[in-house]
Amino acid sequence: MTATCSNPENIYVYRINGDDKITYVSDNWNKFAKDNGASKSCLSSFVLNKSLWDFIENTETIYLYKLLVEMIRTKKKSITIPIRCDAPDLRRFIEIIIKPLPENYVEFSSQIIGIEQRDFLQILDKTIDRSEDFVTICSYCKKIEVSENEWLDTEKAVEFLGLFKSTKLPQLTHSACPVCYKSAMAEFI
Repeated sequence: MTATCSNPENIYVYRINGDDKITYVSDNWNKFAKDNGASKSCLSSFVLNKSLWDFIENTETIYLYKLLVEMIRTKKKSITIPIRCDAPDLRRFIEIIIKPLPENYVEFSSQIIGIEQRDFLQILDKTIDRSEDFVTICSYCKKIEVSENEWLDTEKAVEFLGLFKSTKLPQLTHSACPVCYKSAMAEFI
């Protein structure tokens, strides 16, 4: 693993106001988006003054984040959540610190704490044509749900589900696996 935690260039910050609109992104935001092949809809000129919830696809993930944001505002307590931000050829290990600010603002500070290279994993390639089928991937740890309440690492899940035997890979939908959900909620119990 390549550690990158001490480099301020690897910390990405955004803030939302009391209406959950993005009001600030750090100066390195656009560079990270461009370096990672993000669409123009991820650039600061597009995200500023838009609702945070416009950028999260899955209703379960939106629900979890709304719950976390509300608890942070109410309890005036910061939390740290570990996540993985995977690309087809690497894993990024990230810590998100979510903290309350005055006037119901909330700050999200994401810091890359490590990067691992891996063999190219086609299921994470956003450019390929997809089937109408869906598989659920955890928004935090990137495990894939292979059956009710059973989640496997991405590579193992691809093999277990036989995804490469299909003519088209399924679409990905996001959720939180039970372990990550409990971990996020444990900060407030």
